[in-house]
Amino acid sequence: MEGGDQTTTQQQVFVVSGSNNHFDLRDVVISIPSSLKNKLSRKAHVSDNWRVAGANNIFEGAYFRTETDLPYTKYFSGGNLFEVVNDRNTFLNCTFHVKGCTPYGYSDYYGKGREKWTNLDKHSFMSLEDANGTTLRGCSIYNHGFGHGIHFHKVDGVLIEDCFFTGALRPTDDIYNERVGVAKDHNYNIMYRGERPIPRGEVIPLTEDGIRTYNEVQNVVVRNTTVERHRGNSALYGVGDMTLENVRMIEAGSKSFDVTSGDKGKITVKNCYSDVAYNPVFGTGPEPAVGGFFEVTILSPADGVEFTPNSGLGNIAGIDCTFILHDGTTKPLPERINVLTCGGKQPLTNSTLTNFTPARIILEKNVTGCTIHSVGPVDDKGQNNTVIQLPRGSTAQNTSIKL
Repeated sequence: MEGGDQTTTQQQVFVVSGSNNHFDLRDVVISIPSSLKNKLSRKAHVSDNWRVAGANNIFEGAYFRTETDLPYTKYFSGGNLFEVVNDRNTFLNCTFHVKGCTPYGYSDYYGKGREKWTNLDKHSFMSLEDANGTTLRGCSIYNHGFGHGIHFHKVDGVLIEDCFFTGALRPTDDIYNERVGVAKDHNYNIMYRGERPIPRGEVIPLTEDGIRTYNEVQNVVVRNTTVERHRGNSALYGVGDMTLENVRMIEAGSKSFDVTSGDKGKITVKNCYSDVAYNPVFGTGPEPAVGGFFEVTILSPADGVEFTPNSGLGNIAGIDCTFILHDGTTKPLPERINVLTCGGKQPLTNSTLTNFTPARIILEKNVTGCTIHSVGPVDDKGQNNTVIQLPRGSTAQNTSIKL
């Protein structure tokens, strides 16, 4: 199971078992063809292109990639481009290109969950397991496979700085144009988690999450980085602190920020940005954040973006949290898009929301004991909340509110 113990005997193309090395790989391209990768196991979480088992190594300047030298559906590139299983390894100014999944182009509609729908060969960029103190600095990741960007298991200490992660999106209407393939085979129905028609008019991710934590993860710092076009651009769950600072989340495939850290660690989102494009800025899962801090500037979408039924600011929840929204839009958002819902599936309690945008704020019934400062209108369906309307044009610089 993904996120669980990976105890099966591992297989790799390259293994770095030594420690305390500096691999100066500037101007070097290292390409692993699918025909070679196909010789490894097809079991989940077993085979990877690279396994870094040594500690204190530096990999500098290389271009690592997967080469699909076999026809589509004939290759297998499952697992990760890199699996790191030891401490204090650094990747400096490297480029990574991930591809080679089958099927590809359908998000998780097929294969995931039950093999009878089709075999699913996932491929992620990097897995960190029992790998403390890992650093990625100045790296570019092109994720064109159905898998995570970087995902963490049993990790204490990660720094991602000055990096760029990009994935891929697809309009669902485009799938209906296919005349052969897995979607046509299933009469254009989604098979994962219940058979149902593929929705029209939406934009889906062809990857999983960009930055994703699983079990026993703490002290993750992401700084001065862009993550775009992944399912959840960030999905941080752990037992310790997580920090995003000056991070740009662009064109999320599901949501930009998941505010679901729970009560085992504090999540800090400081001076971050997200556009409003095809899917929500904020999303919540099974556990609301406790004591979190979220400061996000809302941006206009790129020219040519057509809003979908899922476009909007999304939903926030939490306990003893602070939310601050700044307005970075260059043109007004449509009213139906410019809405932030507080509470709902999870409560928002004893928290503060300062909204410098014209967005409408909706406080659901399980929003209690909160203080809301807002330029935009506020619909309060909750209890014991304090709502203070701010003049249009209010900013963090010209207001006396203590942030």
